[in-house]
Parts: sequence; C-alpha cells; structure tokens
Amino acid sequence: MNEKIRIGILVNSLDLELWKHQIIDEINASHYAQVVLIIQRKEVNTSNIYKKIWRFRNSIIYKALEAIDVFLSKKIIKKHPNAFIKRRFNNSIIDVLDTYPKTSKFKDIIVDDDINRMKAYSLDLIIRFGFRILDGKILNEASKYGVWSYHHGDNKVNRGGPPGFWEVIQGWKETGCTLQKLSNDLDGGYVLAKTWVGTYKYNILENKNRLYWRASKIIPRILEELHTKGYEVFTTSKKDVNVTNNFYTKKLYKAPSNFEAIIVFLKYTKIIIKQILSVAIFNDQWFLLYKRTKSNPETSFRKMIPLIPNKNLFWADPFLVSKNNIDYIFIEEYDFKIKKGHISVIKMVNNKIEHVKKVLDNTYHFSYPFVFEYKKEYYMIPETAANNSVELYKCIDFPYSWSFQKNIFENIKAVDTTLFQYNNTWWLFTAMDETRKATKNDELFLYYSEDPISQKWTPHPMNPIISDAKFARPAGNLFIKDNEIYRPSQNCTGVYGSSININHVAILNETNYKEQCLESLTPDWDSRIKGIHTINFNEYATVIDCFKKKLKIF
Repeated sequence: MNEKIRIGILVNSLDLELWKHQIIDEINASHYAQVVLIIQRKEVNTSNIYKKIWRFRNSIIYKALEAIDVFLSKKIIKKHPNAFIKRRFNNSIIDVLDTYPKTSKFKDIIVDDDINRMKAYSLDLIIRFGFRILDGKILNEASKYGVWSYHHGDNKVNRGGPPGFWEVIQGWKETGCTLQKLSNDLDGGYVLAKTWVGTYKYNILENKNRLYWRASKIIPRILEELHTKGYEVFTTSKKDVNVTNNFYTKKLYKAPSNFEAIIVFLKYTKIIIKQILSVAIFNDQWFLLYKRTKSNPETSFRKMIPLIPNKNLFWADPFLVSKNNIDYIFIEEYDFKIKKGHISVIKMVNNKIEHVKKVLDNTYHFSYPFVFEYKKEYYMIPETAANNSVELYKCIDFPYSWSFQKNIFENIKAVDTTLFQYNNTWWLFTAMDETRKATKNDELFLYYSEDPISQKWTPHPMNPIISDAKFARPAGNLFIKDNEIYRPSQNCTGVYGSSININHVAILNETNYKEQCLESLTPDWDSRIKGIHTINFNEYATVIDCFKKKLKIF
C-alpha cells in the first residue's frame, strides 16, 4: 500500500478529548495516513430534563463516586496530564458529515443515504471515537477495512464497562486495552492489537488516564504497519491472537446500580485509607541479597546473605563486576530525606562489606547502573530518565571514578537500559514511554548497533517489541545458558517489584524478536519480603534486590 490510508472518524461532537486529538494529530502528521472525514452523530432532541434525570436514577451513587474520584485525582494524584479534557476540533480543513442514525435502546444504525455519502470519500477505514453500539452496513460497506474501535479493557476477561473502573475495585493487577475491527459481537470483534498497563489501584481516573494515553499509540502504530505490509500480511500476523480470544465466559460488566455502588464506595474508601496510612507510616526499604558461590546463578534465595543499608537509605538495582577475587556491586543508593538516588559501589571481601562509596551523582535522579566491558574498558549506562536522556559514562579509575562521555539518546523518557552482545551485534533494550503521559513500565523498545558506545542505534522494526506491564521493563543482564538467550524482566503489575520473569528469547535479529516467559521468581521464601525486581550474576557471585515495609519511626 503506497498511497496514504484514507480515514473517517466517528464522533459524538466536535469537542474531542485530548487523547483523541493526539491520535488525529499524529495520523495527519504521518507519511502513512490522513483523516479525510469527520462523521458527527446528531440526534433529534425529543427528551426533556425530567426524562434524563429518570433515566439516570439508578446510577446516582455511582455518579457521586465518580465525582469523588475526580476530586481525589486533582488534589492528591496529579501524576499525568488529563486525557479527558475536551478541546474543540478545528474542522476548517477536514470535511464534517452530520448523520442522524436510527436508534434502538443501545444501538445506532446509520441510514443508507449517509453510508453512500461516506463511500464518496473512498475511505480505507473508519475509526470509532463516538456513537453507541454500531450495527448495519457501516460495519462492512462504508470503508475498505471496516470500523476500528477501542475497547478500553482486555476483551478476554472484561467486556462492557466502565473503562478502568472494575480493575481498581476488584483489585486486578493489570488493566488491558483492545483495538478491534468491529463485528456484531459486542467487544468480540477481530483483534488488531492489545496492550496492558499495571492497574493504578488507588484512583480510578488515574488508572483510566494511564490506560488511555498508553492506548493512544496503538492506532498510529497499526496504521503504519498496515501501510507498510498490507492488510493480508497484517491480518495473518494477528491470526493466533484471534483464535484464543473468540471465547468469552465472564459476565458483561456495567456501571454499578445504586445498591452495588454503596458496596463499591465502601471498598474504594478502604483502598484510599489503606494507601494514605501506608504512605504515612511505612517506607519501602530495598536491600540486597548476595552470595559468592560456584552455582551459576545461586538458585536458592533463602541461602543468600542480606546486605542492609541504614534506615535513611535503600539499595536497589545491583550490578556485579568481579576482579581479583573481589566483588563490586554497583547500586542505586536512594536517600529518603532528599528523595533522590545516586550511584554507589559496594566492595565485598570474604562475603562482607568492606566499604560503600558514592561514585556518580548529579542534581537529577540516578538508578539502574548498567555496567559493561568494551575493548578492555568499563562503561556505565545509569538510568537518567529524570534528565530526559540515556547517558554513557567511562570508568577512569575502577571502580570509583567515572567520566561522562555522551548522551546515547536525548529528549527521551527511558528507564533500565540494558545492553547485550550477540552475533557480533550490540542490542539495546530499554523501557520507554513514547507518549510522555503514561508510565515507563509498559513497553520495551529494542535498538541495535555495531558499536555500543556510539550514538548510532537502529530502532527495531517491531518496536515496541513488548507492550505489556507484566513483561516489558528490564530486570538485569541478559544471559546465555546452554546456547539459549534469557532476559530477566520486571512484573510491574500489582505491587511494584512483585516478581521477576525469566524470559526465553527465541528470536533475536534485525527483523524479528520473540520471547516467552518461562519462570516467575517471587519472594515466597520470606513473608516479610514484599517484592524483588533485579537479578544479576556472574561466574563468581549472585545478587538480587528486594524490599520490606519499614516503619518510618524506626
């Protein structure tokens, strides 16, 4: 497909939410697609205010809960830009078609005359940003590739709505989103793409907000794939996904009735109070477990030696370098008082800490000190997302003196960058938020280069290679065992640092990437340990990080 994809957008009004504006703006700025028609739903207003009040009488308490949640998000959360602020769409360039669909209790059926008017624009596809449940010819006859629609939920476990709501109330660890080509099966259309974010369990609007910003990247990516590969190749690549998603055995979710909303309100109040008390009383103190052993790696974590910082600090993200029978553990050392991390190194001699020294610091936060050797020199790529960069440092005097060399990437929000050399190529894995409005835990990007200390990195054509908070974010060095590649990753759903995945990398080359989770490492050996999120080892030692809840007064 060489020409730009021609797109129509279904809306209820020209006052569109910001997440919709972002998608339309990205499409129109692209080389692969353009929006040529806005299809606006109109309705003959035959109802009065009393009928509207009567219609919503059973959801008054739910609406009150929504209002409380919005208040909390504005006063307490404030983590990400609000995806749901409305702004008027500038229709001076793009045509607007007003349509009055035939309506039933839940459905909209667009009349034949309007379908024919749409056909005059030779639309390749229609994106649904409005209307109710669609039925009739609009699904198959108005455009070449049908109607594409978001279901802001994982359609395998949650159909209906409201978006992002039940995941919080039910305590689900992840919240999904499905882009599908609509059919007559509610939320059961042909799956084009899916993504998952870790559920933000303390505020419904914030959870929904993160999900919508993350999902806003799906349509532009899929359109570019369609433009590059064509529809036949595109649908073939999604065939397995659709086979496993045809069956749905859960209930159809909907907004709670007044009675249900009372129970929901009590649950939600408990969630908020628990979070406020937890933040006020506890710190999550990360510490290390370490063992020098001939096992590669140490597989029994309960046998490892705890390395505990003082109460004002935590130690996390450990990376090992062993020289002359001495292990050096590079770590993020976080200071609770100033709420910022720097890079320190722990010198281990005879399974004991000889000293801990700060080696890298700045006005912004440092963590995840990825250390690697290249041409007999040591280099470090710490996490510097707070500076909107991926920075490279060279060791001048091992292990204490490091000098800034260059920014590998600039103007980027990337975390836990991890390099791996394989088949004479260097591969760079990094978790990144392209939207800058969601979180950095959900998507993994891959780049490759012949030179690991250069700024010339080629993006992998499958980026993001993972769009799932359960598996995306790196958790330490990749390693080879029995000629097979394995990649540790964090599970960023539920509690942060809830577990580490060991993923088998089945395919790694310039055109394809595929991995499968083989094992999940959870902190079950000690009930006091609440999470782990980094593991590293070499032929001499193994080190992991983990955390406990620690009272702030002690």
